[in-house]
Amino acid sequence: MLEVSLIKSEICPRENARQCCVGFKWNDTQETCLPCDKGYVGINCSSNCIFPWYGLDCMSNCNCTENNCDHVYGCVISNEDVTLADDLDEEMTVIGKRETEPLKINVVVYSIIGLVATSVLFIVLYFCTQLMEKC
Repeated sequence: MLEVSLIKSEICPRENARQCCVGFKWNDTQETCLPCDKGYVGINCSSNCIFPWYGLDCMSNCNCTENNCDHVYGCVISNEDVTLADDLDEEMTVIGKRETEPLKINVVVYSIIGLVATSVLFIVLYFCTQLMEKC
């Protein structure tokens, strides 16, 4: 039988002391334990997620090389022309835009191939009709 229990307290009892449980860190301002930020795990959130894992509780999987996998955001493509913003929402938007660029390029390439193929077909048909008229 599988038992699921929720942790109501982030403070774990230790011998002669209390400290935050694994996956939590102490916040002096709020005087309580808070969950680790995205990309961090362990005691006091002192460890980065290990490749290929990233994100909240290191539960997401990077589908890219280790060099392109950020322990917080996942797969990122470095681009000298793109400047990432300090704000997370703006940064995620930039990352999202970069991920859609290959699709735009594919549409352009396939459109050009289609136009060239159609042009070649019309030229061949034109020459065939010219040859038939001469016979």
